[in-house]
Amino acid sequence: MDHLPTELLEAIFTLCCNDGGRTGISLALVSKYVRAASRTSRFYSVALRSGSASQLHHLLSLLTAERAIDSPLKPRVRHLYIASPKTHMDNFLYSYYRQGSQRPAEVEGLAEQYSQERLAFITNISLLLRMVAAEVETLCLAQSGDACRWTAEIPLYVPEAECGEFSALRELTIVGGGM
Repeated sequence: MDHLPTELLEAIFTLCCNDGGRTGISLALVSKYVRAASRTSRFYSVALRSGSASQLHHLLSLLTAERAIDSPLKPRVRHLYIASPKTHMDNFLYSYYRQGSQRPAEVEGLAEQYSQERLAFITNISLLLRMVAAEVETLCLAQSGDACRWTAEIPLYVPEAECGEFSALRELTIVGGGM
């Protein structure tokens, strides 16, 4: 494998890295040579299914670090799937708002923690979308019916007169309740 041209390896790795990130992670662990040769392809397809702000933060850190490496070829995210947090907290907290009563202290603590997690999730999504806006070709934002309406909170600034930052975007899918 060390004797194959880098261009051929890149083409092979791109064909392999269409599973949401599992193959890219595995390639990074094979050897230093394979890690370097697969740098441009490892993030070809990324699926974030957990809805976790920490998972998003980890991806942002990893992608930033890989792009900071002095190399002519930088990793690019072409296909991105992001799922909402899987939580029943919205419905739980909403029931207290509807009643108009004061929430118990433990519920107030949960509400504050949930609010911080939600804000971190929205912030990390916004950072990730800004980072990959010029290169992403397909983007899917999926939210469960009981999850927070986070898609409405993502600041996507697209000027009226031009296509904006999402110049490579061919397909946008927004799926879920409340949209």
